[in-house]
Amino acid sequence: MPEHTECLADDGRIHVLKMRRSGRRHLLVDVDDPEGRRVGSVSLPMDVDRTTIEGLDPQSIYRVRVRRARLWERCRHPDRWFTVRPQTHDLRVLITGTGRSGTQTLAHYLDGQHFTDGTLAHARHQPLDDWMLDAFLAKDTAFVKLEQRGALHNVESAPYYSIYPDVVCAEKTIMVIRDGRKVVQSGLNRGWYTREIRWDRIKPDYGLGQFESSCRLWVECNANAAALADRIFRLEDLVLGGESLREFNEAVGLVAGDRQLPHSNRGSAAVSVLPWSDAQNRTFDEICGDLMDRHYAGWRG
Repeated sequence: MPEHTECLADDGRIHVLKMRRSGRRHLLVDVDDPEGRRVGSVSLPMDVDRTTIEGLDPQSIYRVRVRRARLWERCRHPDRWFTVRPQTHDLRVLITGTGRSGTQTLAHYLDGQHFTDGTLAHARHQPLDDWMLDAFLAKDTAFVKLEQRGALHNVESAPYYSIYPDVVCAEKTIMVIRDGRKVVQSGLNRGWYTREIRWDRIKPDYGLGQFESSCRLWVECNANAAALADRIFRLEDLVLGGESLREFNEAVGLVAGDRQLPHSNRGSAAVSVLPWSDAQNRTFDEICGDLMDRHYAGWRG
């Protein structure tokens, strides 16, 4: 396969982007109209990450081929094809919550299922994240919205929308919440608020220590997501399946089925909360206690 690329539909245009800009390859992009006529050919050199084919009919469906420029590389890397209508539209479903709350698991679960109108669910977990992180840092809301409205998938699952809820472009939004103790501990394990990486730089800066900041992030992200969510589900209930998963399927608009959440990761539900100090327990209660009471009654016991 050629270097991993993605297409975004725009009104009368198609954008082709390299997914990981650190891996440089010279690519060729060809666009054919519904009759198979070539309407565009563009070179995407090693030092260029994005190209746009313009002047297309928004009502037509085009075939886009991405291939390696070097002939000898094509023997080992088959062409990649996309089918694109150059027209924007909101995502059908967006799923969000704090990081470490099962958004990746839910994307795997939803992909390939069917909506009640017969449409196939194409679910993706934080697609184009390399581009999206840069866009959030640059406050490039136009690109963030295009990534959703020009997506070739119809379901997206990503935690960063709970940090930036104003940019959501979806017909329906589902929020998934996970026990704050598990989220905070998982964040501590992964080094939240201690790393100089883009994932940490897009998070709110509370000017506090790692533990307090992670607690406040859990509260703020869930508050943001709840304000725009059509439905809210606890990850722990979805992992168990049964009635909660049936209600989730109904809220998303899926045909009833017996698929369970993937065993791999399953929202990392097994993360152990390390023994916290008395001071940390008090801090968690002070910052997160009210929200825990609303969603995890009796959690102190």
